[in-house]
Amino acid sequence: SFTLTGTLSFKLSYYNEYKSYLRVKAMLRLIVLLSTVTLTTSLLSPSLDEWSMSVEDAVKKLRKAMKGWGTDEQAIIDVLTHQRYNSRIQIASKYEDEYGETLWKAIKGETSGDFKGSLKPLVMTHSEYFAETMYYAMKGPGTDESALINTLMLALMNDHAVLRGTRTYYMDLSDKTLIDKIVEDTSDEETFRDFLISTLQRKNFGREKLNRTQVELDYYAIKAYVQKADIISIIGLFNSRSLPHVKAISEYYYQKEGKELVNAIKDITDHHTQEMFISFLAVAVDPVQYLANELNKSMEGWGTDEDLLTRIICTRADVDLEDVKTQYKLTTGRQLSKDVKDETSGDYRKVLLSLID
Repeated sequence: SFTLTGTLSFKLSYYNEYKSYLRVKAMLRLIVLLSTVTLTTSLLSPSLDEWSMSVEDAVKKLRKAMKGWGTDEQAIIDVLTHQRYNSRIQIASKYEDEYGETLWKAIKGETSGDFKGSLKPLVMTHSEYFAETMYYAMKGPGTDESALINTLMLALMNDHAVLRGTRTYYMDLSDKTLIDKIVEDTSDEETFRDFLISTLQRKNFGREKLNRTQVELDYYAIKAYVQKADIISIIGLFNSRSLPHVKAISEYYYQKEGKELVNAIKDITDHHTQEMFISFLAVAVDPVQYLANELNKSMEGWGTDEDLLTRIICTRADVDLEDVKTQYKLTTGRQLSKDVKDETSGDYRKVLLSLID
């Protein structure tokens, strides 16, 4: 038997029963607590069920939303904005297998305007979307150089396979390669042309270890190139180094010169070459700040650059958009969701806000 200090005595069998009772009681309390948390979570976040929707169910829901007369825009928004990138690509692939047409073709026939434009990057691979964006930036008379730069920077921030895939997929859209088309459309700005092509042809640096000795050597090389205004050599050096290495060069330059490298390069460049350098260094040094600045640029002043707004929010939604939202608030003093709500409308607004929130 087990004797408790004092006058109470319990037989061992009674004690074991008591311990079992306490364990059962604790388990019941835990079940009730978890049930409460689950219920509260489901009430506060009705989209969680959508996140776990199977590919098959998502495909059926999308088909139903676009079949027959009329379109259920909200159903399309619910499915596509509550799935992560890899899931959306699987859904698009399954949709094509089931119904014999791409999901983008189906959506394109049922939607219009900025709403349609915001769904495009949600049903394509990044490589496909970036290739198409660059294709339309150079289609017809004139070239949208800023769109080329921003799209290339977004591709650069992804895995190297995306950069390579962008070049490959472009050939499905045109009888020219992406590089040939860039040469044709930017013939009046040779350094800008060379910078675009050099960036597209960057090698895969993988997880290359930072070499501090090489950083110091590159600083001296960059300093000499800046003094001679040798822009082509700066481009060549930047695109033969990883982005973390370029960031280290920029930091070492400031440490030695007391001046930001980007400002030194701005002094010897102009037009789209300068814009490209500013963007490239921003992506290397602080990509989140770059994205926050681009979002601010898309909505500042009169009018809104919906294409730029869409590109960033829809391709970074499940990558680093939470960090971008924080940086946007620090940079502008405003909430990203509030600005987007004020600058957009209708179903287009619903897509962006659903991705942001």
